[in-house]
Amino acid sequence: MISLNSPKFELQKGLAFYPTLVGFFIYGMMGRSDSTFYIK
Repeated sequence: MISLNSPKFELQKGLAFYPTLVGFFIYGMMGRSDSTFYIK
């Protein structure tokens, strides 16, 4: 059983969360550029 407070778990959680955050940011930027493109 892995302790939820172990540093390794925190690191893995961070590494799993960071690409998701970047993915949402890129998706949001692409979506915004698409809407401005369609408005023009």
